[in-house]
Amino acid sequence: MSQFLYQPRRITAVYTGQLAGLEVITRALTVDELLQVVHQGDALAMMNAAADDVEALFDTFIQCAYSWNLVDEQGPIPLTREGLGGLDQGIVQLLLRGWMRAVAGVPDPLDDDSDAGQRAPVESLPMDPP
Repeated sequence: MSQFLYQPRRITAVYTGQLAGLEVITRALTVDELLQVVHQGDALAMMNAAADDVEALFDTFIQCAYSWNLVDEQGPIPLTREGLGGLDQGIVQLLLRGWMRAVAGVPDPLDDDSDAGQRAPVESLPMDPP
């Protein structure tokens, strides 16, 4: 039997809203990492995350991310724990949420003008045979 070379997928997280234009290139998470990130992300979203969970989430993000196009007035912000730690807390939450959606394969929210997949109104067809 021939061997299959496993190579993690590359994922590009493209942001909208407050972070419009930001792109983060990352590798796909392993199953173990995904389970850990989901647990930590849920705790973060519920605002009851322990500091250790938040730091572990930061570390996982930094370990998985290859590059980003994030800059400030002084130039590129390094994709390091220190670079992430120097950002505004609200921006970091948006950044991590978008990254978690991208690596988990969750599609972006629908646009405001979307019908959210609802069917167009149609008259009911009679179910009784003629």
